[in-house]
Amino acid sequence: MVMGTHKKRNSEREAFTEKIFIETSAESSGVGKCEALCTDISGQGLGLTAECRLEKAQIIKLYLSVEKAKTALPVFAEVIWAQPVNERIRAGLRFLI
Repeated sequence: MVMGTHKKRNSEREAFTEKIFIETSAESSGVGKCEALCTDISGQGLGLTAECRLEKAQIIKLYLSVEKAKTALPVFAEVIWAQPVNERIRAGLRFLI
């Protein structure tokens, strides 16, 4: 299995390059916001590279851009896997509905 793939994936991911904002929370540090770059997306989740620390099983809030409405839609997601890449974090997320 290639690192970062999920065995239970029900739909194929498509390339999706978009800047988004992430809101994280931790008991010790409170709420934090950072920028991320999406790399791919499916109906169940997305892959991204972030400037902030992400950990497996962490619940985060994503702000996905809705161009026609000129707004950012808040979406909750769970970090399924995360690994450091240079000075950033590469992660796979599952949307929470």
